[in-house]
Amino acid sequence: MVGDTEESENTEQMSHRVTEAQRQLLEKLADRRFANLPRALHANIAAYYARGAPAGMSRSERKRADQIQQWLVAMSR
Repeated sequence: MVGDTEESENTEQMSHRVTEAQRQLLEKLADRRFANLPRALHANIAAYYARGAPAGMSRSERKRADQIQQWLVAMSR
């Protein structure tokens, strides 16, 4: 069972890194006003964030989610 716990923690850490990488990418694209954004990347980002924000977020997480939502709206214009 210890191995399962470690594997679960590793998976959670990896998921957090992927989420943070997606957020950083979205932020950089937003800084460039999504100029020359390939359709495939647009679709990938939209699909990634389509699942919505998880319940039980902290105030800072909600603030980050709100910023991401604003970027997604801007990206879709």
